[in-house]
Amino acid sequence: MSEEERGLHASGHADGKSLAEVVREIAPRVLVPIHTEQRGIEYFRQRVLEPGMKMELPVYGAPINLERLA
Repeated sequence: MSEEERGLHASGHADGKSLAEVVREIAPRVLVPIHTEQRGIEYFRQRVLEPGMKMELPVYGAPINLERLA
């Protein structure tokens, strides 16, 4: 492991701006926000969704049929 790699840390969390950049770069047809708060969902709805991109909110215990959404 290099000296540079020893200083790396990933908490598993990113700020809204970083998440928005990733979503725009990936450009999914369907965005399924998980591990977020309601304000995070609204952030994506207002600032991230591009024309033609859908967002499906998961419901605990319920399956998400991605074929239906494509």
